[in-house]
Amino acid sequence: MQRGTLNVFSLMPLMFIYGLGQGTTVRRLTGTALSNVAPENAGGASGVLTTMQQVAASIGVSVLGSIFFTSLGTNHNPDIAHYTRAFTVVLCCNLVLICLTFAQIVRLTRIVPRTQNVSMEHVAMEA
Repeated sequence: MQRGTLNVFSLMPLMFIYGLGQGTTVRRLTGTALSNVAPENAGGASGVLTTMQQVAASIGVSVLGSIFFTSLGTNHNPDIAHYTRAFTVVLCCNLVLICLTFAQIVRLTRIVPRTQNVSMEHVAMEA
């Protein structure tokens, strides 16, 4: 691949790994967050958790979008090399954040005692 070229096929493996990581950690993180919630409070807790996930996602998009456009620079006519560099910077930021999230999940699953096991199916049925 030439420097400065970007196409769908070069991004697919990275985005697949990124999506796979998100898919495997979100369920575990949600289960950990709701593991000590009483069944009668599971619906409310699930709603609060979902709301906070949406707020965090919108903040993340704002911050990473700002990093992207800052990395893109003030050039009024950016070429593909500028976009590739900006995308690489944001992808590296995402990678760091994913590693930090994974480390925090591992840490939380060791700290939080599981007094009761609330499965996601049970939470969905309560809501």
